[in-house]
Amino acid sequence: MALKNKIILIWPRLIYCQCWTKAYRRAFESMGFVTELVDPMQQDFTEQIVRAVDDTALFFLGWAEDGFKWKLGDENLFDAVGVPLVSVLIDHLEYNLKALVSEPVLTANRFLCGLYDESDARLAERDPRLQPVKFFFLPNFGVRVDGFDNPDRARQQSITFCGSIPDYDHLRRHIKSALSKELSRVADSMIELLLTDERIIPLDALEAVEQRTGRTVPTDRTVDLLQWTSHYVRGYRREKLLRAFAKKGIEIELYCPGADFDRLGLKGAHKNDALDYDGNLRLLTESKITLNTSPLSHWGLTDRLLNAMANGAVALTDTNALIEDCFRDGVELALFSHRDYDAAADRAAALLQDEAGRQDIAANAAAAHLAGHTAEHRAAYLTELFKSVDFS
Repeated sequence: MALKNKIILIWPRLIYCQCWTKAYRRAFESMGFVTELVDPMQQDFTEQIVRAVDDTALFFLGWAEDGFKWKLGDENLFDAVGVPLVSVLIDHLEYNLKALVSEPVLTANRFLCGLYDESDARLAERDPRLQPVKFFFLPNFGVRVDGFDNPDRARQQSITFCGSIPDYDHLRRHIKSALSKELSRVADSMIELLLTDERIIPLDALEAVEQRTGRTVPTDRTVDLLQWTSHYVRGYRREKLLRAFAKKGIEIELYCPGADFDRLGLKGAHKNDALDYDGNLRLLTESKITLNTSPLSHWGLTDRLLNAMANGAVALTDTNALIEDCFRDGVELALFSHRDYDAAADRAAALLQDEAGRQDIAANAAAAHLAGHTAEHRAAYLTELFKSVDFS
């Protein structure tokens, strides 16, 4: 019997997933696996699959929707070729649910789906259509910039933030116009709960409202409620945090869509064009402090946080249970609470003044990344997990 030591990686469309794919490829090869890339954007993709699949193939690795709906004749592609697909979601399950509940996925025997947040398994349990899907939790990992080996060197940018800042007032109007009066009230109640308790996630809020009212939201509207309330809270929290920085006179470099910046008109904030994934990574090597908000997860790690730790920027971040399980406040990162944005701004100012303390955190963070949160760690976890899965 041939040794199954080949992992076939599906080349993704998204640039940041391409970065992760290259990191995984290096990791698997360092573990002694043979790897091969197949590119669905090429005309000869089917021929690539045929050439790649042999008796040594262990599994395909893809991202998000890549591979979800591929078929060979009337059969799921991966069942047809006899090699399982491991698909890793790049965001919460609600952003992938509509693609998952498709016939090629639900009839597949050889399909394993990696969750962004372990809590997303609860959402999967709400939808009986997803019962055939095998889910597991696979945390993100940090990507270290090639050639970057000195987290303590002088940095050109003091505080940076990369990401969108959703207009939460606009989102509130959209929610009211897009939903029935009853569901709009559910959304209002969810938002109130989320803004009151920073330790809960949208699914917690939805389930609390359902329990209080005795009514279950239909599956087809659950996704909308979770996505829209998540965007609302993300926009609200980010804007309130940045306004606290402005009030304190703390300068910050914002790398965000221009419309977001112009709408906010923040004193002390400097406008920069939004960066691609590689640009974000390089920026972290030049940042003293970078903001991370908000995870909106119980048991998940954002790549923004881990990339900061990998590249020597102190992460000033809100928190969740997994972050607190893995890292220590003031040792590998700096935590803030959404209950007090002025205190978050004060902590940023104190970190800027404490060069030695900041460098200690950055060095500890880089060590923690190398010790447990690299692509090599996730590749080892994935291959061990795969051995225990029954695809019969």
